[in-house]
Amino acid sequence: MTIAQPLERDIQRWSADATEILGGWASQLIWSGDDLWIGWASCEDIEPDLVEDHEKKWTLKPDVSLDQWIKTSRQIDFVISMGKVTPNGIEDTREISRTTSTSSGFSLISLPNTSSPGIVWEEYRDENSVILADYGDGATQIISNTIGAKLNLRSVCDDHGNLSTVWQQWNDVRSKDEYAPPQVIYSSQNIFQPNTQPTEITLNPDGQSSWSPSIADDGVGGLWCAWDGWDGFQYQIYARLAPSGSNWGPVKQISDSDRSDNVTPHLTNGYLHLSLIHISAPTRPRLISYAVFCLK
Repeated sequence: MTIAQPLERDIQRWSADATEILGGWASQLIWSGDDLWIGWASCEDIEPDLVEDHEKKWTLKPDVSLDQWIKTSRQIDFVISMGKVTPNGIEDTREISRTTSTSSGFSLISLPNTSSPGIVWEEYRDENSVILADYGDGATQIISNTIGAKLNLRSVCDDHGNLSTVWQQWNDVRSKDEYAPPQVIYSSQNIFQPNTQPTEITLNPDGQSSWSPSIADDGVGGLWCAWDGWDGFQYQIYARLAPSGSNWGPVKQISDSDRSDNVTPHLTNGYLHLSLIHISAPTRPRLISYAVFCLK
């Protein structure tokens, strides 16, 4: 595909990881058949129209009152959209979600026997964090509405329509005195049977503070999931494999204990029945090192 230069600049501008959505925008690219699609999140904020400066200090315009600013700030919309990338620009644009609360993430998914991707996203509804899905038909399906904050979701879908989603979940601790560390939750559902209740399990060891999960298929019907977790001294990368037709295997530590904190793994489909993990390991505030591992 030949992409027009202005569109190429737009893609570069939008190509941020979906976890950056908390900053008000994010994007993800995915191939669906022969077409390239993009999903993005935006913040429709009209507050800047009311201020003279909003870089380091907010200064209201002389004709704008504080009450006007407060009323306007409640009308900010956070929008998730998707569209097809063409040489002429973004076409077939669809608005997926519009709320007054920022989302904690979304994930585009390739669907079997369809020309456009589906999308899984998090949305704040009725004072709860809910994970939703659209399988390309415009209908919204609930993936998870259990109590707790759900962050950094990632999804994959195989050729049989088996949708697998992982996320980091903070359980509701308002009625408890003890600290409850975040967990990595896995959910599975077949998109051709949307009325069935999704299955949810916890992947990390009991009591481990676990963050930033990533998931990928291994090319032969199995799944890898990786995350970073606190081992009592520093953060390490852990992973589990669910072979085709089998349950999740034991937790394995992938990172080197002698290294500094290992955080934010990223799984991608590999060759020879392998999946690759990319690990970002900050050693100093200004220095970041990377490592790639092959899982067998």
